[in-house]
This record gives sequence, C-alpha cells and structure tokens, in this order.
Amino acid sequence: ARSQRPCRYFTIMREPISRLISEYNYFCLACEEFDLFCKHQQQGGGAIMETICPNISIVEWARRTANTYTRTFSPERWSSF
Repeated sequence: ARSQRPCRYFTIMREPISRLISEYNYFCLACEEFDLFCKHQQQGGGAIMETICPNISIVEWARRTANTYTRTFSPERWSSF
C-alpha cells in the first residue's frame, strides 16, 4: 500500500557569480565536456566561424551564455538565446 504522506520540495541554487566563474573555467578555459564550447562553430552553410573558447574573456562568456537561472525560470523571455 502507498503512503499518503505529503511530498516536500526544495531547491538549492548556487550564487550566480560563483557559478558563472566556475562554468567559464570548466567549459571555456579547460574545454571540458568533450570540447563543447571549444570546437569551431559552423554557420548554416557550413562555413567555419571563430572558435568560441578558450579565446574569449569571462565578460564575453557571460554575454553569450546569459544567466542559467534566468533562462530556466523565465523561458518565454529568453527562448531566442
């Protein structure tokens, strides 16, 4: 028989600036996760654009990736990013 106890939910969120710095160091400078951001990016026609990482500053990284929490909790506003 299943219990009729109510469920409880909680959310843990990391401080956004620390998270951004960690994400930049991991994904961009160290090129982890199978070089996800360190490969040459291609345009629709197959022309190779610039390599995104590790050749960009943390400021440019922040501009390109936006805030994860903002994208997650307000997807209608950030759907184009």
